[in-house]
Order: sequence, then C-alpha cells, then structure tokens
Amino acid sequence: MPFFWMRRGAALQHLFIRRYYSISYADTLDAHGRHADFARWQRDPYCRGVQHMTVTTTRWSYHDTAASYALAMLIFLTSIGFSSFSQADEMLHWRTLWVRSMPPGATVSAAYGELMNHGDKTVTVASVSSDVSDSAEMHEVIAEGDQRRMAQLTSIDIAPHQTLVFEPGGRHIMLLDVAAPLAEGGKVEVCAVSVAGTRACSLGQIERQAPVTSDPHSTHH
Repeated sequence: MPFFWMRRGAALQHLFIRRYYSISYADTLDAHGRHADFARWQRDPYCRGVQHMTVTTTRWSYHDTAASYALAMLIFLTSIGFSSFSQADEMLHWRTLWVRSMPPGATVSAAYGELMNHGDKTVTVASVSSDVSDSAEMHEVIAEGDQRRMAQLTSIDIAPHQTLVFEPGGRHIMLLDVAAPLAEGGKVEVCAVSVAGTRACSLGQIERQAPVTSDPHSTHH
C-alpha cells in the first residue's frame, strides 16, 4: 500500500479516537515523539501535568473511557432488567376490597379485602396507601388474655398462589388522618406496594358492614 494512503488511513483513524482537538495525523508527532499541539494539551485542564502525549496514549485514553462507559451502561441496563423482571413475576390482585364508613368527626377508618398472589414466587408487601388519608398502615390484632391490642406490621409475605386476608378482628389496613368522613356508597382507592415496587390498586366500596361474599376456593394466608 502506498505510504500516502497509509498516512491518509491513519489520519481518518485518528479522527475517530481524538477527544478534544482536531489534529491532522501527518503533523502530529515531532522529533521527540510529542504532539505538535503539545502546548495546547498542557493548557487543557484534563491534560495538565502531562509531559509526553503520543497517539498511542490518546488511543488508550479513548478505549479506557469507552470501556468505562460501556461497563456503566451494562450495569445500568442490567439493574433495569432485573427490576422489570422482578415486577413482571409479581402478580397481585385485590378481591372483595371494602372500606368502613365513618361517623361525623372521625378521622380514622379501616380497609379490608383479599390480596391474591397469582405468581410463582413469594411477594413481600412493604406498604399500603389510599387516596383519602395522609397515611395508611397494616395492623394485626393480638389477643393477650382477656385483652386485645393492635400491632403495626412493617411487611407481610404472601406465598405463591396464596391470599392475604384483611378482615375485621384480624389483619386490617388502618387509614389515618382521613380528611373527611367516608359516607356509604362512595369508593376509596387502596394500594398495596411490594418490596420490588409492584403496585396493586383497586377501588373499595364504602360500607357500614362487611359485604356478604362466599368463595370456597379462596385460600387464606
């Protein structure tokens, strides 16, 4: 291959690996192996203190940067894919969700229902919320002799193909600081959020008493 085309090819290659300056390859190196624009490189804050800069050094700098960028993108895409995969595996569904009506002046209510896990993996419910209260908590009623007390639950596991039941006198969702009393006939949105970020939301009918339902195939958790 003629020397002219070798130099032309090298010049084109250099255009793809340079970072800050447009330098023609033909006049890049002086007799000491330094760039002709060596003074400009020294003034560059990214290259300050560099005493010797060759095309090879520039090429390695480019590849190091590209490799770091590629690695960062790989980690980022992997984390997104893992999160999406985890959420896709979780299949939560509300059934028979309802919210207790409130008398005038009350600021607390409760939500009940069945949260079903249709997936093949255990799902951990980490939090709950509603569109009518400032906060919501999962509670459980604990019997201690003749006394009963409520304890907050920070998380609840639902095994594959099992159902988590919130019911009066047992586990339930407390709706705290409700802005206005809930009257019968209205609806409230209640959401359960898993550790992986899956959200299961549904509208619950506001009732004074639990609605009458029967499902012999329902499995309680």
